[in-house]
Amino acid sequence: MFPSVTFLSYRKTVLFYLLIKIVFILIPAQIKSQDLEVFIGWVGNSQNYPLHRVTLNSGFEYCEAGELLGNFPPGSPFGTVFDLTYCPDSKIYWVPLSGPNAEGLVQLNPETQQVLVIYDQFPFSEGVQVAARTLACKPDTTLYSAGGSQFNYPLYKTHLGEDSSVLLGNFNLYPRSLFSMTNLHGDLYFTTILNQPYPGERCIYKVDTDVYSNPEQLIDFSSQFQNPPRGIGSITASPYCSTLIGIIFNAYPHIYGYEAEACLFNIETGELAILCTLEYSSQNSPVSITSEYETLSGPCELLLDLDGDGSSGAGGHDYLSPDTVSCLSNEGARIADEDVFIAKDAPISFMTIEILSPHTGEYLDLIGSVAGLTVSGQ
Repeated sequence: MFPSVTFLSYRKTVLFYLLIKIVFILIPAQIKSQDLEVFIGWVGNSQNYPLHRVTLNSGFEYCEAGELLGNFPPGSPFGTVFDLTYCPDSKIYWVPLSGPNAEGLVQLNPETQQVLVIYDQFPFSEGVQVAARTLACKPDTTLYSAGGSQFNYPLYKTHLGEDSSVLLGNFNLYPRSLFSMTNLHGDLYFTTILNQPYPGERCIYKVDTDVYSNPEQLIDFSSQFQNPPRGIGSITASPYCSTLIGIIFNAYPHIYGYEAEACLFNIETGELAILCTLEYSSQNSPVSITSEYETLSGPCELLLDLDGDGSSGAGGHDYLSPDTVSCLSNEGARIADEDVFIAKDAPISFMTIEILSPHTGEYLDLIGSVAGLTVSGQ
């Protein structure tokens, strides 16, 4: 990431258009906008709890709700949708928050829109009174579920179709509450809520497969989400290395507006990149997200976003410099914003920046210095 006090600057003798190519360890990274398809469940009034297919495209300011896959109000046999997960059988699963199957498991085929009750009672051990609330499916079609209270969140493993579950352990999150869970390349991650003061702590945790009772806190976004106060909602996997897709929302929408943002969260660095805004109303807000990326087990994709929050207006993962360079100016033009977002699967040994413009007299310049960074060429 380019530090905030250091910029690579592009200089030339006439007005220019900036075109660059950046290479990670000789492996091209994704720097053009890529559509990410997800599924989002919404909560609303008593009869409006839709589940939509949504395309997240960082080339657009707003992402509109796409195909309606169903409506699951509290009184229905399949509602209400709270935490979704996508399994390798290409089906979406959730535990209803209400209705006659509130402690069961529901399956939705997003292609046919067929909905089935897989379990009317989740197959926990006899005597267990804690209902599952958050779900995550691994590439081997193993379903992980957790529910309970702040002091005791038992984590279970269930092979879909079987009539029993295995208790893996318990974790204590007090004074936090578990909100959403997902799988990313075989590892489990979850978000928490600390309600006092609202919206309180906004964190992402990783579940250690050897020590379930002690989840590792990876990121705390509390300081970043102060103005306006925002919270982290549901999360799902992405095709990018060490990166989750998630929803952040205004904590006081009646004051700050009914908007939520779909983002990329880098779980290594804590950086985030905004994909687009999801508009909603007081009667309808996004609460859960899942995607087919939860089933991925192969190599992840690299990503370089030159402007993480899209403030330059370039769209996609590009950057539009506000600087104007002419033959009368000695100033250069920045080629990236301060909030560069990088998703990688290994440490970056070197980065090559190539000027593709046919004009002469153009070169790159480094303003400031970075410890351990060696720059060569122009």
